[in-house]
Amino acid sequence: MLHYIAKNPKNTKVYQKMVESCKYFFIKNPILIISKLRYIHNGWETRVNETWKSIDMNKILCKLWITFELRVVPENVNNTSVASAVVPKIYQCNFKRLLLCDQVISLKEHMILCSSVKELRLERVIVKNEDCTLVTLEKLIEQLPKIKRII
Repeated sequence: MLHYIAKNPKNTKVYQKMVESCKYFFIKNPILIISKLRYIHNGWETRVNETWKSIDMNKILCKLWITFELRVVPENVNNTSVASAVVPKIYQCNFKRLLLCDQVISLKEHMILCSSVKELRLERVIVKNEDCTLVTLEKLIEQLPKIKRII
């Protein structure tokens, strides 16, 4: 039963309390809870105690549970796979805001990233089907169950 609870936390507050009470839960299911994550210019940053801190995603072996915002704005417009590279590291998408610029993502990645998004901003973003054809705007909007605002 403990194994099931460790692998399936109900929400971030429950997970945080479990980890604080017993390290077993973090060892069985290592998740970092992050409010805001952004890729600005040439690196990843997260908000810690009202300050942006640089992080090396290659060194993070834990899964990420992002609770508020994901922002990908690369300085180099040829760096179109930043968002795709972070998707496998995401445990759960509970963030409310998503901003992607100059990215090429798959429809599957779009569905993962947008599962709980209320505010979406896409700038020069291409979303492709598995057969590399472009996804229509109508189909993208159909995949946004909680959307309130598209910028």
